[in-house]
Amino acid sequence: MKKAIALLVCMVAFTATSAFAAESIVGTWDVQQIEMYLDGKKVENPKAVDGYIEITSQDGPLFSGTKHWIRGGKKYSEALSGSITDDNEIIMQEHVDGEAEGSLLPGDMMVLFYTEGPPKPRVHKTILKRR
Repeated sequence: MKKAIALLVCMVAFTATSAFAAESIVGTWDVQQIEMYLDGKKVENPKAVDGYIEITSQDGPLFSGTKHWIRGGKKYSEALSGSITDDNEIIMQEHVDGEAEGSLLPGDMMVLFYTEGPPKPRVHKTILKRR
């Protein structure tokens, strides 16, 4: 009986691990909506809606890619790395300054809460959809 229970527990754990490992977020994620505070003031109609994130590589829960945005007619890019937690939460670190945490949502969507410190402290809530 103990062996049967142990076998059942191992099978459930293996199935859960396999399902988690199969979750892929590789692709291009377009900004759908963004709310932003910059220097403690709400930014009305932020222009970062032209932005997107490309996740180009994923190994299990770990991933890397590039964030792209347009400001003042000029395109900017910044490399990033991140991980998906066991609860489908996302943790992301840009290679220069900011970081984000968020969640995978149904319908190929994600929400990210981004923070960046001085000299231009900011916080964003961004909703993205995979192309």
